[in-house]
Amino acid sequence: MYRNGIRTPSAQQIQQIAAKLRRFGKIEGKNVFYWFQNHKARERQKKRRQMELNTRDVDRPEKRQSGKFF
Repeated sequence: MYRNGIRTPSAQQIQQIAAKLRRFGKIEGKNVFYWFQNHKARERQKKRRQMELNTRDVDRPEKRQSGKFF
């Protein structure tokens, strides 16, 4: 569902998702709500880390080797 574009489900969607998941065990709407919230936060962190790595790679001069052989 998350990969299909549902990033912030409505209260009704949360209840529908929870109802489907109850077949597999005890689950409440708040579990579904927090799962979506945590998943979005992890994606933001991942993007932020990737941006930091890209920025460091651009800012850091490449190590250049001299023409000497040892």
